[in-house]
Amino acid sequence: STAKRIANNFPDSEKPVSLLVEGGRSIEKTDPLKAAMLYETAASITNKRKDIKALILAASILFEKNNNRIKTEELLLKYLKNSKLNPDDEAEALIRLASSQIYNGKKEIAYQTLRKVLRKGQSLDGKILAKTRLLLIQKDMDNYLSIKLTQPFEETLQKKTVMLENLLEDRK
Repeated sequence: STAKRIANNFPDSEKPVSLLVEGGRSIEKTDPLKAAMLYETAASITNKRKDIKALILAASILFEKNNNRIKTEELLLKYLKNSKLNPDDEAEALIRLASSQIYNGKKEIAYQTLRKVLRKGQSLDGKILAKTRLLLIQKDMDNYLSIKLTQPFEETLQKKTVMLENLLEDRK
């Protein structure tokens, strides 16, 4: 790509990165997917860790808003792997990752991701914990709703009742 050629010709310069970032900002509202690609390219050619982190996150948010959840998941995994984050920022990224994983049909992996957030516990903002619990409740509700009442009704009704009681008990 042109950006990579510029970066190769001027390896010690941040100008190509600046051009890509400015280009991305200028088209973010009108063409968010192209802006996301510009941010991702800028992240790949800069040497500044802080910039890499910010650019990867910005690209992932734009991909997420445009329902490109496969790319969102890929970038969030990279973001989490290569970044030292404060607990709340890491938890927010994990929640967004789990949401994309659910969207991509990787529900069990998503629930493992959400449990990582809960393990961080009380050090996190209450809103983050609530959001995580709501996503986990959705899993339990999906399981509950998937059980259909069939013959013998007593058995399936008993299963549904136990699941509902467990669901309510877990939320106390």
